[in-house]
Amino acid sequence: MSELEAGYRRFGNIRAAWKDRAAAAEADRAMLVEHLKQSTDREAKLVDEVSRLGSELKSARKEAKRKGRTARRLRRERDSVAAGLEAEREQLRVSLENLAKAEEDLSIAQADADIAKAEAESAKDSLDRVEAEARSAKESVSRAVDDFRGSDRYREELLESGFASYRVGYEDGRDAVQALYPELDLSGIIPPGAEDQATEEMADPSSGGVAAAGE
Repeated sequence: MSELEAGYRRFGNIRAAWKDRAAAAEADRAMLVEHLKQSTDREAKLVDEVSRLGSELKSARKEAKRKGRTARRLRRERDSVAAGLEAEREQLRVSLENLAKAEEDLSIAQADADIAKAEAESAKDSLDRVEAEARSAKESVSRAVDDFRGSDRYREELLESGFASYRVGYEDGRDAVQALYPELDLSGIIPPGAEDQATEEMADPSSGGVAAAGE
């Protein structure tokens, strides 16, 4: 074999080896391109996933903040309701105490009312007795007055008192005339019946006492 053939053979071998390496490099490049494409796709998916997770995290934070505000509001409402319930319990306790005191006062008032009723009934009985006694006394007085008015003594005293009233009026009139006309002498003027009355008084001292009292 000549050197030229040997050179062609070496060149052919080198060329075949280069082609093999080129094919292998092309295959590697294609594989790398595919891997790069897959990596790019995965990266895009990861970016989308990260964006989605970020949105969800943001929403979760907003929801947590909203729930936190809701929880605080609910706690405030719970505290307010608890305070109101405690106030209602205190008011109920005071109301029960007032009710117990009112029942005690009512019991005392009922006892006082029973005592007052008994006293009123006793007083009514006493009043009825007094009224009965007063009616009886009035009837007795009325009978005594009727008996006295039907007696001769009543008629005599009635006549005497009428004359005494007339005499007092007469003497009052005489005194008035004497005051107006002091120059007149009225000592000689004697009321009618005065002489007869004086005679009766001298005869009956008791009637004279009545006449003197009338003057």
